[in-house]
Amino acid sequence: MRGTLALAFALASAPCLAAGPVISEFMASNVATLADEDGEFADWIELHNPEPVEVDLTGWHLTDNASQPLKWTLPAVALPAGGHLVVFASGKNRAAT
Repeated sequence: MRGTLALAFALASAPCLAAGPVISEFMASNVATLADEDGEFADWIELHNPEPVEVDLTGWHLTDNASQPLKWTLPAVALPAGGHLVVFASGKNRAAT
């Protein structure tokens, strides 16, 4: 997902929650703000969990195309209460362990 990120990101989930994670920040056309583990500057999306409890992101997705809501599946990861997660849109298809 190199290049300009569309503003119409969707965070989709199979279960319906009253509230949940939000996209709190994103960087499109990243050339110097935050490097990935390879030292490359891919676009990125920051997710924030404003809830007082941990949220399991297994089965959640990110997309930049409303007709493809399941475009990028998030790895099995828990987002702690009040926590943040940066997702690089590098196309490398890997998760930090």
